[in-house]
Amino acid sequence: MIAVSRGGREQVRVVYLAEASCSVWDQIVNCRHSHHSSSVFMFPQKNIVGDHWGYLLLCLSAFIAASYGNCGAPPRLDFAIVGDQFIGLNNFSVGANVTYTCIPGYIRVPGSKNIIYCLSNSTWSTSETFCQKRSCGFPGEIENGEVYIDDIVFGSRANYTCHTGYNMISKKDYRECQADGTWSNEVPVCEVQICAPPNAVINGSFSPEKDEYVYQEVVTYKCNENKIALIGQSSIACTSYGNWSFDAPKCVAVECSSPDVANARKLSGFTGPYYYNFAVTFECLKDFIMKGANSVKCNASSQWDPPLPTCYVPSCAPPNAITNGSFSPVKGEYAYQDVVTYKCNEAKFTLIGQPSVSCTSHGNWSSDAPKCVVPSCAPPNAITNGSFSPVKGEYAYQDVVTYKCNEAKFALIGQTSVSCTSHGNWSSDAPKCVVPSCAPPNAITNGSFSPVKGEYAYQDVVTYKCNEAKFALIGQTSVSCTSHGNWSSDAPKCVVPSCAPPNAITNGSFSPVKGEYAYQDVVTYKCNEAKFALIGQTSVSCTSHGNWSSDAPKCVVPSCAPPNAITNGSFSPVKGEYAYQDVVTYKCNEAKFALIGQTSVSCTSHGNWSSDAPKCVVPSCAPPNAIKNGLFSPVKGEHAYQDVVTYECNELQFTLKGQSSVSCTAHGNWSSDAPECVWNNVAGVMGNGIVILTMILMGHVISHHI
Repeated sequence: MIAVSRGGREQVRVVYLAEASCSVWDQIVNCRHSHHSSSVFMFPQKNIVGDHWGYLLLCLSAFIAASYGNCGAPPRLDFAIVGDQFIGLNNFSVGANVTYTCIPGYIRVPGSKNIIYCLSNSTWSTSETFCQKRSCGFPGEIENGEVYIDDIVFGSRANYTCHTGYNMISKKDYRECQADGTWSNEVPVCEVQICAPPNAVINGSFSPEKDEYVYQEVVTYKCNENKIALIGQSSIACTSYGNWSFDAPKCVAVECSSPDVANARKLSGFTGPYYYNFAVTFECLKDFIMKGANSVKCNASSQWDPPLPTCYVPSCAPPNAITNGSFSPVKGEYAYQDVVTYKCNEAKFTLIGQPSVSCTSHGNWSSDAPKCVVPSCAPPNAITNGSFSPVKGEYAYQDVVTYKCNEAKFALIGQTSVSCTSHGNWSSDAPKCVVPSCAPPNAITNGSFSPVKGEYAYQDVVTYKCNEAKFALIGQTSVSCTSHGNWSSDAPKCVVPSCAPPNAITNGSFSPVKGEYAYQDVVTYKCNEAKFALIGQTSVSCTSHGNWSSDAPKCVVPSCAPPNAITNGSFSPVKGEYAYQDVVTYKCNEAKFALIGQTSVSCTSHGNWSSDAPKCVVPSCAPPNAIKNGLFSPVKGEHAYQDVVTYECNELQFTLKGQSSVSCTAHGNWSSDAPECVWNNVAGVMGNGIVILTMILMGHVISHHI
């Protein structure tokens, strides 16, 4: 700052040393700064200061200001800020240094330097990374759940989930690493799923009997009498959704008629009565064969399962005759265990197979008839553009040769392999090696295919599409030309699909109502009265397959068991059972308690409550964050819910930036972040680091470096 006294009045001119432009000096003394290596300031012959000493000091001030303008404001860093003494300064001399302080959430890297220097080329030295994110440590395990963590440093989040069968009762399912190195919130809590008691059964009971059951707990049903059959699942389990894995079974009276089988005797179950699951075992008398199962049970329909067997004397029709051979003895009918023997008519034939077969208890022969063969084949036919292997002068019965084409452009049409048969010939004709092609595929009504050509080569593909969106393509979209000269599948069809009317529902209806519905038509279901809840899809659409997109929903009157009671609180109204959409409201018994969670919950269409019960707690907060150059009061080891602390700065040159008062909330944290005490730039001229105050007052000159 340069102060000039003239004519009894003090005129003040301010020179910021970072501003080396001559326009600033023009406003003061109309000087010109010659931008040469000599850095000489040239002043015109204009007397604006009466005292030559004042003029000299003014020039000296300008020279000093230009000499100090080497580096601008220090660079901003993502992880640190300059020290308070450097805030607002924009001009630093060569060799000057600036110290940084880590921002909240970051701590110093051990052994690193937090200083940068103004270099001779008017740039700042490169800083190393001297601050690192603060670690919060492990956020804590959750019982009956899992924690997922990417990192444990400032700004990281730990996400919690509950295992199947457990519900998250905490309001927040995560914790965040905070600037002070602690995790936000408490570790969430997972509570096991509860089931109401299952349905009772007539003529039966279940165990164990309790007021409530937890996830995966099993109850077992039984009927009161032996003649009563348990129809359904005997054991059911409490599921993760709070319902039971199966409907309750039924106890039904079952009794089967007396089981009598002709030509058989009982080995077990000699006398009745025959109740559910009663078993009877049979055995046929001598020379009789049993057809069916030898053991049967009385089923839930009062029928024997499987059906009762029969006992009969088995016989066989004459066995098959063979070419070039015969069998003996020859009869019109053969008894159980009769044997016939085969032989060939001439020595040149070989009998291939079993020479003897017997009549079995099932009325058939023990094996197929043999064959009389001349067991050798001449070499098979050669093929153009292909070959076969192995190559021999003669092939024995059942020898196999395999054909292949000489080049990939040929397709093998026919059997790849042929075998020497018992008749001395090959099992099929020799294949052919051809360059296959296909005629154009079939056109389709209301559609087209591409590409369109007069002839298609082997493996060419054509693709079908319908002409309009209202048509559905039924069949394969693409077909290919096969090695047999035909297409891989039939051409598809473009149709306007339709659906029969959807299923009606009890206590509800659907609209619109028509005799037939087109493809993509939508019908919407609704219940007849507000007391019913629609369970399932509200709307279904007619698909391209002529059926509906999902099953019809149901209209039911849902109900809920009473909601969970809470410690230090209550809910209302209190009833034994709650209807769909009934609402209960929770409150705490005393004002010192805070209600954490939903104040009101409602009975849903699924028979459970819209959210978990809240909690009544006496909340408290840890001491709030301290601030640099300031303090807060009152200071306590723990603060109760709604306690207020007030911040203030230690000295007048600091200003409080942020909320001066914060309060302890019902969630155990403070209502806002701690404020900051920031330095007041009192003179408003500290931006360039060095200010030269020159005062010419009463004939005296005073210079002061701030």
